[in-house]
Amino acid sequence: MTLRHKKVLVTGATGFLGGHLVQRLSTEGADVYALARRPERDQVIRDLPNVSVVMGDITNRARMQDIMDGMDYVFHVAAALGGNLQHQQMINVDGMANVAYGAVENHVTRLIHVSSIAYYGFPVSGVVTEEHAIIPTQSPYNITKARAEDTLRMIAKPNGLSYSIVRPALIYGARSHPWTETMFKLAKRN
Repeated sequence: MTLRHKKVLVTGATGFLGGHLVQRLSTEGADVYALARRPERDQVIRDLPNVSVVMGDITNRARMQDIMDGMDYVFHVAAALGGNLQHQQMINVDGMANVAYGAVENHVTRLIHVSSIAYYGFPVSGVVTEEHAIIPTQSPYNITKARAEDTLRMIAKPNGLSYSIVRPALIYGARSHPWTETMFKLAKRN
């Protein structure tokens, strides 16, 4: 499937993963709408062809509905990686609900939700499949990533929203400060 000339919204577009996704979609000819909360963080994507930076916040349901008007696809990449349970609930779960309802109300073709292997809890060993049991933890990130997926399913099913959930593991590379810097520091220590 090609997204060439399709209207695609990317939440979390100014972050590490979202920024790389915006670059890739731009290269492939999609008409990308890059959601940004803070304008000063869009340096990497603002001058890319076929990219429009739109200001908004996934915690604002009305704004999400407005932004999604006319979108074909939505890649929901925005997430809170740190903070207490209340903070991560607001962004990872309530924000997911706002994105999903916006997609439903605007008849988006498909919503792609970037979750995390953290969905399964810790420690996870062996081969991990979709049927792998969830290990309960006290980590706000693990808790809210699982809740976000449940929220998406709860909204999508009765409303006929087509969606995919992706659960990546460790992601690192250019501009990935926490992981990449940590790896380099470990390598330097031998």
